[in-house]
Amino acid sequence: MAGDKFVVVEYTSAGTFDNAEPSSPAYMKGKKYELKNCSLFEIKSGRIICFTTYFDQVSFLKQMGFFNQP
Repeated sequence: MAGDKFVVVEYTSAGTFDNAEPSSPAYMKGKKYELKNCSLFEIKSGRIICFTTYFDQVSFLKQMGFFNQP
């Protein structure tokens, strides 16, 4: 969806959580995920001046096994 001041983009991202930061829990490594994302771009004079991206963090944590931990 596009307008004069804003553009909204919905998309899906997928991958495997392989290159985790050292502080990431070991149970997350190698887990596959698929997320629905939404990005909002604010446009002024034909240029992007601000953008924000949203995704369902609870869905991501479920796919990583976060809620299955003792």
